[in-house]
Amino acid sequence: MLITPSVAPIGTIVNFIGQAPNGDFFEWNMGDGSALQSGNKKVVQNIYQRTGVYDVTLNVRTAKGEMKNQVSRKVYVTDANSPFA
Repeated sequence: MLITPSVAPIGTIVNFIGQAPNGDFFEWNMGDGSALQSGNKKVVQNIYQRTGVYDVTLNVRTAKGEMKNQVSRKVYVTDANSPFA
C-alpha cells in the first residue's frame, strides 16, 4: 500500500493505492471511525479531521471472497499548532 502524503495536515486529501495485482475486492479501513470503503477500487482517498496517528488497514480478496492479503500502514495527521516532535 502506498500512502501520499503519509504525514498530512488536517483537512488534506490523503491518497491510498493498493498494490495487489491479483486482487479483485478491496476493503479499506481508514482508522478514523469513518465507514469502510470497499469495492474494486485500488485507489481511494480520505480526509482526516483530527490530529493523530491512524492505522490504515487494507484487506484484499479474490473474486470468490478468499482473503488474498492484509496490510496495515500508519498515517500521521498534524496541524501547525500541534506538530509531531
